[in-house]
Amino acid sequence: MQSLKPLDETVSIVVVTHNRPEELKECLESLKRLKLPKNSYEVLVVDSSTTNETRMLVKKFPVKYFHTKHKGMTVARNIGIIRAKGEIIAFLDDDAIADENWIKQIKTNYNNAKIGAVGGKVIEDRLLRRHQKDTTLVGKISKTGKLISNFDLGKEKIETDHIKGTNMSFTKKKLIEIGGFDNLYGGRAYREETDVCLRLKKRGYKIIFDSNAKVFHKRIGPKSSHAIKKNIAIEYWRARNHVYFYFKNIFSSNVRHFLGFLHNQGNLIISRARERQSVLASFYYILGVLEGALLSFLARPYHSMRSLKVY
Repeated sequence: MQSLKPLDETVSIVVVTHNRPEELKECLESLKRLKLPKNSYEVLVVDSSTTNETRMLVKKFPVKYFHTKHKGMTVARNIGIIRAKGEIIAFLDDDAIADENWIKQIKTNYNNAKIGAVGGKVIEDRLLRRHQKDTTLVGKISKTGKLISNFDLGKEKIETDHIKGTNMSFTKKKLIEIGGFDNLYGGRAYREETDVCLRLKKRGYKIIFDSNAKVFHKRIGPKSSHAIKKNIAIEYWRARNHVYFYFKNIFSSNVRHFLGFLHNQGNLIISRARERQSVLASFYYILGVLEGALLSFLARPYHSMRSLKVY
């Protein structure tokens, strides 16, 4: 493995936003407090808002601003990649607040040519993790497509299978090498970052989770159990994107692993109705499963010809 000194080049921090100026303000304030020389990093805001509030807000901050009419997290992230000047590109959600040592800690991990991505601890404002048997594992993906996240855990630096989108970084060169983010991940782009990580791993690069690279995630949106249960349409996008991700990156001819995938999906279909207290939630989930499977096969010509570009 080729050893390198930690990269000292400029870091580009990309923040994607859509109609959330109040949350974005807190995010950008946290980036002003980073313990780094001012000339060692840049902040890019990629905005798809439908009002001028964000455009007016960013004038108060030393950032580069880009507006796009295209909706979607992946398109905005790809715009950030293209516009970034830094050798390292870090992504932070607009409803997240960075620890003052966040980028400083990220940079220490890029010390050899095989590092493909570095992410860190995400401290959520509420516990979302369901009961799991594997609560000591962080960032793992099974051959049946089951994901273990637990990105609020860990007190060490480890190699993982994937990292979380609100606290992730890559070298620009490697992102361009794999064609950037896949614009076919719809809705809230669920699984887009996991897809990037697996594509990097398939090329022999390592994914690093460093618990000392921390961000606080506010997770704006419905928080009461009643409001969350009513928001059942999101089940369609979760199922669609996950099934698309599975067939694109994991599916193999191993019958046992595929049966495990089907078993997982069956359990999720049933649990959606119970948790949401609505059969309609399962219906949305089934629709997502069917479209995700179809999309994965129809998109194969797209993936074989794709390069990093914005549509």
